[in-house]
Amino acid sequence: MSKPKKLPVASLAERAKKDPALLQRVLANPGLRGRLPDAMLSPAMRAIRTGNKPVTPGSTVTNRVADRQAGQAVDQAYGPNAAAFQQQRNTDQSGWYDQYRAELAKHQTGVAAAGDAAVAQIGQLQQGVAGLGRGDQADQTARTDRLNAVTGGQSADTTGTDSRAAAVRQALLSAMGGQQAGVNAANSNYAGAQANVVAPGQQLQARLGGQAKMQDLLDRMQSTRGQARDLIVQGEQKGVAQAAQQQAKQALALQLAGITSATSMANARTGATTSITTAQIGAKTARAGQVVARRGQDVSAGTAAAGQDVTRNGQNLSHQDRQASIAAAARKASEKAADKAAGKGDRTLPGGAKPVTPAQQGAFESTVRTAQTWVTRLRASGVKPRDIGALLVAGQAATKESPVAVPKLDALAVGMALDLMLRERGRHISDRHVQDAHRRGIKVRGLGPLRPKGPARGAGGRG
Repeated sequence: MSKPKKLPVASLAERAKKDPALLQRVLANPGLRGRLPDAMLSPAMRAIRTGNKPVTPGSTVTNRVADRQAGQAVDQAYGPNAAAFQQQRNTDQSGWYDQYRAELAKHQTGVAAAGDAAVAQIGQLQQGVAGLGRGDQADQTARTDRLNAVTGGQSADTTGTDSRAAAVRQALLSAMGGQQAGVNAANSNYAGAQANVVAPGQQLQARLGGQAKMQDLLDRMQSTRGQARDLIVQGEQKGVAQAAQQQAKQALALQLAGITSATSMANARTGATTSITTAQIGAKTARAGQVVARRGQDVSAGTAAAGQDVTRNGQNLSHQDRQASIAAAARKASEKAADKAAGKGDRTLPGGAKPVTPAQQGAFESTVRTAQTWVTRLRASGVKPRDIGALLVAGQAATKESPVAVPKLDALAVGMALDLMLRERGRHISDRHVQDAHRRGIKVRGLGPLRPKGPARGAGGRG
């Protein structure tokens, strides 16, 4: 019976595109909003996402940081000048020119008033001259009559002459009044032109000039902002390129140090594991043979190490062999009883874990030594100590920038290697790693020194 095929699940963006309510909830959730494409975001959200992106791939400087740095550079260079121009333009538009036009309007009013006063004075002068002519004529007639009465004669009539003289004076005063009226009109027109034509034109020209200066300043500020941001981006691109070159150099140094490929490293680890496992098996056999030899027995080391129980029945053995096997079985039972009474169990590690097989123990020890080799090489190539452990646990495939692959190693083995290679005060395996090894059934004796303990040291187990 074939398994039913799983239907493809629509993405969050596709479901949100069909469901406006879901789209609003996703947009309100910063964690889910990052799964939407730019086209589904608002302009403000798109601007935030663009600002959070690096200025160049691999850089730690975002677009927002670059824009802020460029703005600070522009403000430092043009900020005071921009404020001064703006203040001057506002003063020209709303303050000084308005006061100037008000003064010109007052001057125009004063000129018109002065002209009107002059014309009025000339009119009064004409009336005075006319009255003076009539008074002089009457006075002259009275004096002539008195003279005629005394002399008995007849004086000449001067009335016509006096009238003509009065007419001439009236004409002169009228001409003066007309001339004054013309001067008044000219003065009033000039003052009106200053107040209503020249001053507004000057104010408009000042405004246009201030706007042109401000626009020129804004253009230069924008150009400077773009140049400053370009310099920041170019610097980051150069830094990323230098970092990539440095990584390539480190990878080349590792390759020259003898690490050519992950295959050769795996072969080396396999060979080391086989050698260490064989050596440990031989050591166990030798220890078993030594136990038998100390008891004066002739039982072979291989028989004792394999734990064979030699019985007296069905074996073609000498009497001495049979006696030795009986003694060995008795000692084994005695040791087992003693361990059980002491709470150690049947050949267990601290915590009750059963030891791993010799092959597994040898493989782990080989992994620790491989990790020590990598720790030394990575440290020499400039990798920081806090990054070495994460790199060895995760591993790293070969790339164009780093042609040498870093193997993925056991985390406990890497931790012990770091304890033995990078500890500043006393290089030894930490208690935490010892406990982790015992829980996995791995013995740490022989891997390296352990942390020394004082007189209050607790009961330890085999391992």
